[in-house]
Amino acid sequence: MNENIRSLADQEDAYRRIARYVSIALILGEPESWLQLKILFKGYLSPQERAALAFAAMRSLSEDDRVQVAAHTIPEWAECGSPLPTLFDLADEAKWWASNASPKELETYLLCCFNELDRHRQIEFSGYLQTRCAA
Repeated sequence: MNENIRSLADQEDAYRRIARYVSIALILGEPESWLQLKILFKGYLSPQERAALAFAAMRSLSEDDRVQVAAHTIPEWAECGSPLPTLFDLADEAKWWASNASPKELETYLLCCFNELDRHRQIEFSGYLQTRCAA
């Protein structure tokens, strides 16, 4: 039982230490202060606790701000720009672009491309999607 009490005391101390350093980072407002917090977070908080903090912070932002934070935090979310003119194989280059595009870019280009198709090609494409989703 003494171990549990000590463990709780250590945990409370860790939380207080983290709160103090978050306060310092807020007061200083310097990127270095925030970057150093990740070391403390990894050392003192569980993955679930870090995820909960990240979730709460991200949910406090607007959708546009969340996308910007994700793009700067998660490299694969960064936008890669519009597709370039093809030099070789159209399908290979389209596949490469799609694998590097952000979710917002994919949705935007997909919708615009679909809307530019002739009506009969839109119907064929919709049928293809329904067949693929059913599989």
